[in-house]
Amino acid sequence: MIDDELWAKAAVALSGDQNILLRFQHPAVREFSGLAHKIGGGNVIDIDPSKSDMGMVEILCHECAHIRDGHVESFAALPPGKVLDIDTSGPPNSVSLGVGAWSYKNAPLNVRAEYEAEMQAVAWLNYAEKHAGEWSASRDEAERYLLALATWKNTEPTEIEAWKNKQLQLSDKLQNFWERKGLK
Repeated sequence: MIDDELWAKAAVALSGDQNILLRFQHPAVREFSGLAHKIGGGNVIDIDPSKSDMGMVEILCHECAHIRDGHVESFAALPPGKVLDIDTSGPPNSVSLGVGAWSYKNAPLNVRAEYEAEMQAVAWLNYAEKHAGEWSASRDEAERYLLALATWKNTEPTEIEAWKNKQLQLSDKLQNFWERKGLK
């Protein structure tokens, strides 16, 4: 079992939020494995504890990216103790969470924000893979990844940002192609 303090250090390093609350509980949106949101004005990440350790590391990276990129600012606060279902009957590029007291403020769900978060998460995971060998092989893979992520500083933005920006440019080109073809 990985120490909670290590999870917290990685969350702080990646999100840039010294006061982030990391909870290992199923997110309030039933279909999600992780969720970054606000409670009382503070950033919170919920991670489904039934996932593997590496799965939870991947979720942590994705949700921290939402916080670092400011995506969470567009979400309304979750009501305490409420579990929500997603209505996926809309177009494929939108998700409506308009159930009762909680919804995305800027629905439909920003697919670009999800893509940006995933690209940042992949960049961080690549960084962690590259640096995980700096710790003893007696530690499991997820713990070595977290150790690498906990020591990440935003001092290597050129490599990560260049890779992420290239992916986003490819995404924009694909989006423009779909729009020209009337597929969006």
